[in-house]
Amino acid sequence: MKVFKNPVRFESRGFSLIEVTLSLGIVSFALISLIGLFVVGIDASQESEFDLDGAHMMETILSSVRSDPTRTTVFPDIVNTQTSAVSISEMDGVYLGESGSLVSDASDAAYRLTYTIDMPASNEATPVKIHARITWPPMALPSIARGSYETVTYVRTQ
Repeated sequence: MKVFKNPVRFESRGFSLIEVTLSLGIVSFALISLIGLFVVGIDASQESEFDLDGAHMMETILSSVRSDPTRTTVFPDIVNTQTSAVSISEMDGVYLGESGSLVSDASDAAYRLTYTIDMPASNEATPVKIHARITWPPMALPSIARGSYETVTYVRTQ
């Protein structure tokens, strides 16, 4: 007589619940890491945009001062009319909008401009020295601002 063995065979036709759970955990960890990198990348991009805007704004302001120092609206009294050397300083800052124009209220501003102007006596042929610094955000003190652009330039007023 023949004895039939009925071996129980378990054929694997898919993934077990443990394998699926483990793979979902690995994929979710990778996706969370990628999302964190996107946030860092966006922050770096915004900071770079502020840096470029600040540098462009400063160069625009200084080129307008260089072209006609008597018509500047940002740096008042740059025309050398005094008889002795003087230093004008605006350390509290003037506020600039997104386009670089002066704004009166700090809440409407995008940048703060602080500057020092060293003017020689009117009988000297020495150019005016301008030390300017743009910082952002405008409400922060320049010493603790998140970003800044600083430059020193000389302008002939005569």
